[in-house]
Amino acid sequence: MQELKNELSSFVEQMKSEEGNVVITNQRHFEALQRSLDAVNRVKEAVSSQITTELLAYELRNAIEYLGEISGEFTNDEVLGNIFSKFCIGK
Repeated sequence: MQELKNELSSFVEQMKSEEGNVVITNQRHFEALQRSLDAVNRVKEAVSSQITTELLAYELRNAIEYLGEISGEFTNDEVLGNIFSKFCIGK
């Protein structure tokens, strides 16, 4: 759990501007970061509630996939549809 928190912190640190404020230039990135943080918070709550490891794994997987949407490691149909609707690709 601590390793995931460290990775999230490192990721956010890389996105900081010179003034020290986090700059997120894309609404999709903001939403993915928020969903990832929400998933991590659900994991924290589940650990203290002694929820099953299957649920913990599910939420951790979600957090990683949301971050992967930003890095390009994971994509889904909604993201691809959004890209094709906003940009002229393949013409």
